[in-house]
Amino acid sequence: RVLARECAVEPTAVLELRRQLSECNAAAERERVMSVHLVAQLAQLKLELELQRTQSASPLAVSGKADIRLEQPPGQSVPQPAAKYRNPDQNRAEIERLRDGMVGSGEPAATRRRAGVFEDRTNWLGQSERWYTAAEVARHNSPGDLWLIVHGRVYDATGWVERHPGGAAALLKRGGSDASVDFDFHSAGARKQWEALRIGSLDQPRRGWTAVLFGR
Repeated sequence: RVLARECAVEPTAVLELRRQLSECNAAAERERVMSVHLVAQLAQLKLELELQRTQSASPLAVSGKADIRLEQPPGQSVPQPAAKYRNPDQNRAEIERLRDGMVGSGEPAATRRRAGVFEDRTNWLGQSERWYTAAEVARHNSPGDLWLIVHGRVYDATGWVERHPGGAAALLKRGGSDASVDFDFHSAGARKQWEALRIGSLDQPRRGWTAVLFGR
């Protein structure tokens, strides 16, 4: 009779153990799913913070979202964002202060433009473009005559010096040289505006299929 009672109780105990095990498994699964969601939310938050940081670091975020900063080439300094946007009057005053401190920049732009410093080329598609030597671009480095190189393209930024929201000094410090590092900090809208200032490309050795297209 006692044996019969033990046999009757055992299945009930087994069922209870199985129920408890099932509840433990369900709780573990809920915790796993919650952990996955938390990791995803954390990744999204980090991405949003990174976008906000890069946008606030852009001195010319005129429109659109700021682009993610490209890896900085070795040997070039990190451009610092302007403390605040500058209006044309502030830029003109800044230009006068910088002009007073310049040495050897009084040579008129007209006398610095010389023959043989550029070449007009036409590719097999019939597209013509002017190519400038690096030496010629380097001569245009004053407030009244300012050229910049951005990723192999040459821009005449003379008319933009007074209107530059980041200040005239930010442009003048790169005058006549490569400003690609500073340019990459700008928003897509600001970079699109600069296309109207493009006057040609930088003359540099070409290899491969580009030599066929441009006759170099």
